[in-house]
Amino acid sequence: GSVPLHGRLFAQWMHHAFPNECPQPRAPGVTEAPMTHREWRDSRNTSSGVSKKVMQELKDLAAQTEGLSCQDEDCMLWTHEEELVSGIDLRLLDSR
Repeated sequence: GSVPLHGRLFAQWMHHAFPNECPQPRAPGVTEAPMTHREWRDSRNTSSGVSKKVMQELKDLAAQTEGLSCQDEDCMLWTHEEELVSGIDLRLLDSR
């Protein structure tokens, strides 16, 4: 069979295999352009900073879940929606 390498699902798989090298692909239909931190903060009129109390709560929560293995697919940030980046018509691939 044929595997379209310019699709969102392949990019998502690459992100899971190489999370530091490959960015998480956007959800299908999302066309918002990438923003710098300053642009994001200004567009939402908010700060990305949190209090020490919130940081401690997150740290405590992480400690509670440390070592738990996730066997269920629901634990992964995975979606099954495909979107081809290159605009290849899949009907052409199927006709080969």
